[in-house]
Amino acid sequence: MYDEAFAARTIASPDYARLARAETAFLIRAMALRKGESLLDAPCGTGRHALIFTARGIRVTGLDLNPVLLRLARRRDRKSKYVRADLLSLADSGSPHRERYDAVVNLFTSFGYFRSEEKNFRVLRGLVASLKPGGRLAMNLVDRDWLLRNFRATSHTVSEGVDVLELRVYDAPARAIESHTLSVDIKRGTTKSYFHRTRLYSKPEMVKLLKAAGLRRVVVYGDSDGSNYRKYETSHPTYIGYKD
Repeated sequence: MYDEAFAARTIASPDYARLARAETAFLIRAMALRKGESLLDAPCGTGRHALIFTARGIRVTGLDLNPVLLRLARRRDRKSKYVRADLLSLADSGSPHRERYDAVVNLFTSFGYFRSEEKNFRVLRGLVASLKPGGRLAMNLVDRDWLLRNFRATSHTVSEGVDVLELRVYDAPARAIESHTLSVDIKRGTTKSYFHRTRLYSKPEMVKLLKAAGLRRVVVYGDSDGSNYRKYETSHPTYIGYKD
């Protein structure tokens, strides 16, 4: 979905950089990450988390399919390693991108992209298979129970000459949300449209999937401050699972 213009207003913006600093600090504490350990950031987007992990002495590999975002990541971060690959490739034991890491992070609701439940679970198995024995996986996802209680079908913003209208539809049988975004650059007279679809998960469903994928224990946090999960109140829980 992301091109450079859309990324600049969202995941490559100063606001998201500040959020990444808080999220990364929390993950380093909660996952007991140590200097010299290896970490896979998949997908890594613009590298906003990888940059901070690397600055703390962690050896980071960022994986993403979007060449625009990878170019932005490499431009700002020359120390982390970035590779272009599909998340599904992690489930393939013969993939050149399949390595073993001390930790894996999957952030910013970057799971549930496929319409196929089998493919989504293959992604999860690939993330777990990328861990060394004793490794840990962190996932940060929008919570389905919270979203349905706070669902908004439309939103409209105007900022710095860009008019953005977003329309959302919840597909109940598939438990997925679809987002159609129209962005109009008033100064330049250009219009772009974006589409995004994500399968949503409740806490019990996600914990069950993580254990089925091979994690022995899963701890659920309510936010990047380590608070407790509260049903209908927690918007983006963080799941941390441990591999034998």
